[in-house]
Amino acid sequence: QIISIPYQLSANRISDLLEPIKGLGAYNKKNWRLVRYEDGVNVDYLDGLSVSPFQAGKAYWFISRNPVELNLGPAIAPDYSATKPFTVSLKKGWNQIGNPFPFDLSWNEVLAANGSPQGVSNLQLFNPLTVSFEDADVLRKFSGGFVYLDADYKFTFPVTLSRKGSRTQVTDNYQAEAGEWKLPITLQQGDAKSAQAGIGMHHLAQTGWDRLDRPSPPGLFPVAELVTHQSGLDLNQSVVPLAAYYSWNYQVIADPSGMVNLTWSNKLVGQL
Repeated sequence: QIISIPYQLSANRISDLLEPIKGLGAYNKKNWRLVRYEDGVNVDYLDGLSVSPFQAGKAYWFISRNPVELNLGPAIAPDYSATKPFTVSLKKGWNQIGNPFPFDLSWNEVLAANGSPQGVSNLQLFNPLTVSFEDADVLRKFSGGFVYLDADYKFTFPVTLSRKGSRTQVTDNYQAEAGEWKLPITLQQGDAKSAQAGIGMHHLAQTGWDRLDRPSPPGLFPVAELVTHQSGLDLNQSVVPLAAYYSWNYQVIADPSGMVNLTWSNKLVGQL
């Protein structure tokens, strides 16, 4: 799972917080892991995370072989206000972000509060039940996800953001009478199931990456997915400008020893 800590904790080193917890102990990748994606690479606990503090707005992969309760000791709640909002600088490319507040919030509201930048992707959350990423709006408290940026941005998280209580699926607006369409493609291998892939055409689509596309987030481990490479970026979903003809080239990323099933709507295909 992906976790985040919105509080200021009594200990400054992550190792002093996690290793005393019952069920964890000294770091051992066979028993538990803590990893953060930063600057294009996954940074492991032993690569510097252990001596750094948990920071609000940052998220971390946390995996434990056994169920554990993350009791991190005394904490101070954030004192953000209307005149003192939380701010974070995100870099071009993929960013693993965490919820800086102890309540759920809407990523779409965060984008709206920052001028709705078009060069920022939808929020991508990891679903451990399907072993895949999925689009979402709600960033749960104490959790995190991934967003892609086409340039460096500084984001403000106003405390006036509404407190969302459930996951909301991001929807698109395609007008069939205008020649717009989208064909979602689902990939399944064993328990892993991804509904991220798709192709389509839209009058607002760009020849390069834009928010109608769905880039493939960096995982901690390989996940089954469909990927096409465009404009230097791996995409699960590719939506292109309106055209009489277009050819997509996709690659199946999956365990070569297992059966992979691809499904889509034949009804929609027949309408194209």
